[in-house]
Amino acid sequence: MSARIHHEGIIDSIEKDRVRVRILQCPACSVCNVSSSCGIAESQEKLIDVYCADTGIFQVGTVVTVSTTGNVAIRAVLWAFGVPLVMMVLILFMVLRLTGNEGVAALSSLLVLIPYYGLLFILRYHMRRQITFTID
Repeated sequence: MSARIHHEGIIDSIEKDRVRVRILQCPACSVCNVSSSCGIAESQEKLIDVYCADTGIFQVGTVVTVSTTGNVAIRAVLWAFGVPLVMMVLILFMVLRLTGNEGVAALSSLLVLIPYYGLLFILRYHMRRQITFTID
């Protein structure tokens, strides 16, 4: 899936290396292939940070199109939902097999999310380079 995903938005703010774009939900979201896993399809407005070297060419209030590739969208969904789900299921079955206690297994599978999302938070700057948006 290398097709580009586009959303129209308005530049909300500009900093030295970041342009924040306010994305408004559009009717085309209902026919998009990834709308079921895209966070933009779930609410009316989203703020997207676009990191670029030259922010001087943009102005607040300008209508722009923000895009990314389908591969980047799939990678983001996997890191946010796919990997944690696999981790939870593995921990659930491992702890259930070791202890035989369903409560402990369920609690363990939920607690594994704390270090996982903590690690994602620590690695957010590295992840930002992998999951990128561009302004067309």
